[in-house]
Amino acid sequence: MLISSIYSPYQVHRTTQNWASYFNRMSYIQNVRAVRQNNSAQETGAITPVPKVPSVTQTLPGRSLFFQANKKVGQDSLDFLAEYQEKLHVLGNSANRMRNLTKEFQAKLETAIQDKKIAAATPDSHPVERGVYDVKVEQLAQRQISTVRPVNQDNSKPTFRDGSLEVTVNRTDKGGNPVRAEIRVDTQGKTDEQVKADIVSQINAQSDTLGLKASVVRDENRQPQIRVEAKETGKSNAFTITSMDGKNELEMDYEQLAQNLTYTVQKDTTSDRTSTQQAASKEPPVTQEAESNQGVVIDPKENPDLKIDVKTVGKTQVKVEPNTEDLVKKTSDFVKQYNKTMDFLTKNADRGVGVSKVKDTMTKHINKLGRSMKEIGVSANDDGTLSFDEKRFQTQLSRNPDNVRETLERSNLADQTYRNTRSGLQQSSASLLSNDYVETTKQATAFNRYYVQGLAAVSASSPAYLFQNPLFFNLYI
Repeated sequence: MLISSIYSPYQVHRTTQNWASYFNRMSYIQNVRAVRQNNSAQETGAITPVPKVPSVTQTLPGRSLFFQANKKVGQDSLDFLAEYQEKLHVLGNSANRMRNLTKEFQAKLETAIQDKKIAAATPDSHPVERGVYDVKVEQLAQRQISTVRPVNQDNSKPTFRDGSLEVTVNRTDKGGNPVRAEIRVDTQGKTDEQVKADIVSQINAQSDTLGLKASVVRDENRQPQIRVEAKETGKSNAFTITSMDGKNELEMDYEQLAQNLTYTVQKDTTSDRTSTQQAASKEPPVTQEAESNQGVVIDPKENPDLKIDVKTVGKTQVKVEPNTEDLVKKTSDFVKQYNKTMDFLTKNADRGVGVSKVKDTMTKHINKLGRSMKEIGVSANDDGTLSFDEKRFQTQLSRNPDNVRETLERSNLADQTYRNTRSGLQQSSASLLSNDYVETTKQATAFNRYYVQGLAAVSASSPAYLFQNPLFFNLYI
């Protein structure tokens, strides 16, 4: 009587219920952790991976006789839960990246240069408007380089008279304000080369203020010369050096003149030109100047943050368009992850009602994808997976990127998939493994019958064995 009451079908059912309760508690704890980690996720909307499920030998109580005999069944269920969480986590983040890119598609514009030998996009270029610009570089900006020497110079004889030499350096800054420095050099008892070295030293001492640097170089006759260079390009950085003492005259030779960058820009007002529309779609060319070849603004009115670095004279085209390569890559990755997840859900749909529910929800949405999605290269298959025609997708992007972006947004594919994965991660383990529990109940009943028969045989000869055998008291969780 004692044995039959202890090993009743109700008690076997309670044992199975305890296992379900264990999985549910574990699932709840993991979901709470995931929600907490999501609050601090760096990527907007990113789904933080759930901690990996421990193995059954680590998690199940050591005294549980039934589960020690059924480790394989329990481990298989735990492995399924771990893979389920991983698949939905990866797909959810892939969908999140795609939906974020779709929303920011217009905002994230990139600058492409047709001939990179002529110019390159400046790293800090942040254009805000799409556009196509034909750019012709006519003249590069350059800095002034001059050689200063006394008139009738003969280094073998002192050409500077005894006394002092007064040198004035003049230039203007970018704001048009005069910059001036007066240099006095003691010439008494010094050679020409010594006097020149003193002048160079005093110019370099005021290098930051004057925007100049000086050095002593030798000409083709090996005679020392004062070489003065502007630090920056542009007309505003031109300078003059003169003698003000009235005794010693200085002569300045221009090795290189200061000049501005000169370039012509013609803007195309359409993003998709045809041969018949090409001439009519262009605005009149505008000639512009800049003091530097770096960070050149080509559309100061509508795109003041569109900048290029000019390398040499010539013609090139500057195109400002959304990053289509990134959209192609993220769409392709999304379809691959979607199909992997759908294959996994299809193969495991018989494990529980929760798996079937997630699979059916995802399939229901993609079956609603319209003809417009197929036209851009994304379509639904009969088995619930997606097909991606990358070539068609790229072609449509090159023709009309805005239409592709709007079609993806209207389909709500990425956003709905993101929500479906979050919902799927909140499914309880009991619903995901409901059919596994039914099978385990059958196995537990069979095990119970076999074990009770064994105990009954032993207790018939020695009833005290029931109370001395630890296995008897360790049958339940």
